[in-house]
Amino acid sequence: VFGLCSACTHHAVPPPVPGPSIPMQSNFADKTWKLAPLKFSGKSRKDSPRHIIALEKSFKDYLKAKIALGRESTKPEITLELELKAERAHYRTIIMDMINIPFIPFVVGGFFNPEWGQVKVGGQLKIYDEDRNLLGRHIAQADEDFSIFIYSWYRSGPIEDAFEASYARVFDQLIRDLMLKNLGYDLPTS
Repeated sequence: VFGLCSACTHHAVPPPVPGPSIPMQSNFADKTWKLAPLKFSGKSRKDSPRHIIALEKSFKDYLKAKIALGRESTKPEITLELELKAERAHYRTIIMDMINIPFIPFVVGGFFNPEWGQVKVGGQLKIYDEDRNLLGRHIAQADEDFSIFIYSWYRSGPIEDAFEASYARVFDQLIRDLMLKNLGYDLPTS
């Protein structure tokens, strides 16, 4: 009955879209494309379908901000499929938890409940042609540490900030890899 709020933090935390910039030219600029529905694992009890959709939209916004793409289409030449996995490891001091029972936080100094740990986000971006032939696959991973010393029973912000930073790094790496290898996605000419 301890109701650890930080144990049920969002794991699907969309990072902010990068600021306006000139998208890099790519071989995708003249191809129609679509982003397949996001495959997400590692949901917490607090994550709802709308959080997953917001994460998918955030990745699409990253793509548009960083790469010159053709128009989106329901019958595309290129389909991008993103898979994300979120994990969190966290540690607490049992002694402080027992001393600072959350129902009487001010009697014994319950504001001091340290919690620390690490979040890990892994991503895989697959690129398919219109016949569902796999053209390429990129993998990225990011880890971010977090710590909370005051009111860790109630605060989830540092954990969600760590997830946000991890998603941003994974998105940047996947798009950077996509750009570096974009010439390999041209269909062979006979």
